[in-house]
Amino acid sequence: MNGLPTEVEYYPGQRLTATLFRTEQAYHISMRERHNLAGHDWGIALGLQLSAGYVEAGYAIDGYGRELVLPARTPFGLDIAFDELGTDSVDVSLVYNRQVEPSRDYAVEMPVIQVDRAQDPGTDRRHPKVSPGDENFDATGVAPRDNLHAWPVYLGTITRDPTAPTKPPVITGDRPYVGARAARVMTPAGDAHLDLGLDVAVYAGTDGKPVLRWAHGDAQSRRRPAGERRPGRAAPTAARGNERQPGLAARPRDHDQIRGHRRAVAAGPRRSGDQGQLD
Repeated sequence: MNGLPTEVEYYPGQRLTATLFRTEQAYHISMRERHNLAGHDWGIALGLQLSAGYVEAGYAIDGYGRELVLPARTPFGLDIAFDELGTDSVDVSLVYNRQVEPSRDYAVEMPVIQVDRAQDPGTDRRHPKVSPGDENFDATGVAPRDNLHAWPVYLGTITRDPTAPTKPPVITGDRPYVGARAARVMTPAGDAHLDLGLDVAVYAGTDGKPVLRWAHGDAQSRRRPAGERRPGRAAPTAARGNERQPGLAARPRDHDQIRGHRRAVAAGPRRSGDQGQLD
């Protein structure tokens, strides 16, 4: 399913055919799907909250880069699934689906809600069962436009208590959400950023010096004052004075604090001499 991007080369007097229009559409669709995978990680982007017998409206991207749009709250047969599968715990996923209307003038992409026997609680939802050879699909490939290549986006696990039929079922699960891949993320004003490379460094202002640095690979995770080098690392040479190591940079506002994988926004602006902290 790999292929080079191919767009139509139009010229005056050209005879336009259905094949040319399909090629034009396929070019734009495939490039958007490549973008979905190259700069992002697949998963839930919006909504799709799961309840007993319903999935709320929302949007997700599957592992092929295809967009799954559920435009409204949608029911599914939960009790029937319990009985037909012969289990008291089921996994619910959203799966790509494309249907051509009887007139053959339009194709509608309406994802379907898939219900399966629940997998073990420790199952890695980032690696669902997909077509052989597609486990490492990436932006160099062309996503399939059929319903045979499913990439389930996990929404949650629903478990019922067979001894208490009137008791509401329990909903659990570690849902996969979309992520971003980038070397630098910054504020619109460009006044602060976060570098995520070998080390994590927080920059604020224009002096070029981090206000906080956290080094990976330490024997114990701890706060490290700005300017302190990780043990065993040589000081930068003069030739590399202003070079920045590759990494992700996010530019929080001056009064933000970065704590591990969370961002906590302080109540007011940072006072002179204050430093953020990483846990």
